[in-house]
Amino acid sequence: MLKTIVRLKGEDGGFWCLKIVCASKPFFCVYREIPECPFPIGFQLSFAHSITLSLATLGVFRFPSRLVESTIAASVIVAALNNIRPVLAERGWIVAFSFGLVHGFGFANVLMDLGLAPQTLALALVGFNLGVELGQLAIVGAFLPLAFGLRDSWAYQRLTFRLGSAIIALLAATWMVERMFDIKWWFNR
Repeated sequence: MLKTIVRLKGEDGGFWCLKIVCASKPFFCVYREIPECPFPIGFQLSFAHSITLSLATLGVFRFPSRLVESTIAASVIVAALNNIRPVLAERGWIVAFSFGLVHGFGFANVLMDLGLAPQTLALALVGFNLGVELGQLAIVGAFLPLAFGLRDSWAYQRLTFRLGSAIIALLAATWMVERMFDIKWWFNR
């Protein structure tokens, strides 16, 4: 179970959180308030994936894993490229909410793959969702102070922010191709 969660969090969720932290400028800053949105962007993402995690786990909606995982990878690509050339800043909270809905289906697939008994599903759902949220808070909490302190430096702007976003987009693109076409790259076997 832990290996599955770490794989999901490491490839998608972890990069998503680091992307949020690295982008402590316009698009997905965790603590930035948007005038048309009463909650921080990070809350929109978390709230949305909690909705779809619950609905999918309880069997209300379910999508094929390959489609969900490819879409998650695509959302990471879009978010990372938006760091390099912002085009979605005006709709940041809507985009974060939409991406969160997709990510919730991914978390649900991981939880459903555990094959839990129906009578333990509610407790597992709450525990899993709390674990996901705490993991994301840990990543953000560890990197946000550093990113905030360095955000105006040349090294952060050029190396961490832009180069880091480009690397994240490239990695997410390889994962998207891998998931779309069921390919195992030589470095991921």
